Order: sequence, then structure tokens, then C-alpha cells
Amino acid sequence: MRLTTHGWRAAPAGVLLATALLTGCTDSGRDSDTPGPGPTASGPSQEERDEKLGREAEAAVGMTGDEPEFTESGVSRVGEGIHSQSLLTPGKSYEVSFACAGSGAAEATVQSKGATEVKKVECDGPPVHVRVHDAPRRVTIDVTAVGKASGMAAYRIAEFTP
Repeated sequence: MRLTTHGWRAAPAGVLLATALLTGCTDSGRDSDTPGPGPTASGPSQEERDEKLGREAEAAVGMTGDEPEFTESGVSRVGEGIHSQSLLTPGKSYEVSFACAGSGAAEATVQSKGATEVKKVECDGPPVHVRVHDAPRRVTIDVTAVGKASGMAAYRIAEFTP
């Protein structure tokens, strides 16, 4: 095995270069007392966006607090979906409203007495409604993303008189 010395001579130069680069990267060129941009400079967090879109979807289906009473409601990320076994008063009529805030579309499904009704819900579009007449005790509600939809979906079940 033959030992050469040029590798040893190059090492100090490489160490100096690395030290200079690291020093340059860590020196921001501003006083440490001067505040810089905080973590929110890049925009709202995912949680803040979801909260905003959730409020938009809730408002679209009438969950603002100013609306008449409703039987049940919910909100969730479109990608996670909504899956509910809702208990209703048998024989009454209900309207199930769906809305999506974000991008893309969702598919809303209501199963009642063996019948299934499916509606497409455009995100940032108008709410979609499904009426359930002579309701059974239990109704199944599902909302799922279509493709790569993102945002928040909401539903609301309210009693109505036909």
C-alpha cells in the first residue's frame, strides 16, 4: 500500500473552505435585536386554512347560529370524509344539506329505507340538498372527495314540513 501526501495537504484547505461557508451561512447580516419575519410570514398554517374553510362550509349549509334549529350537523376535511349513522324521528321529513369549501368536488350520499341518493357537491359552489320523506329511524350519510379535492365539507340535517 502506497501512502501519498497530497491528500493531507488538501484537507486543511477544505476545512478552511467549509468553515468560511458555514460562517457565511449563519451570519444573517442583521443585528440580533432586530426582529425578523416570524413563522407566519409564509402564510396561514394548515390548521388555520381548515378552520377558515370549515366556517365557510358551515355557513353554506346554515350552521351560523342565526338559523332555525337543526337535528344534526358536522364538518370534516374532504379527504377524510364524513360518515354518519344519523338517528331521526321515524315518519318525519328532513332535508340534508351539504357544502364544500376548498377545491375540487365531493360526493354526498344519503341512504334511507334501502334507497340511495348521490349528489355531486362542487367545492366553493352552492349547497346541495337531499330530502328524506317519511324518515326511518336511521339514515346513513357519507361525503367523500372526488379525485384530489381538498378543503372542508359540512352537512346539516333539519326537519321540514313538505
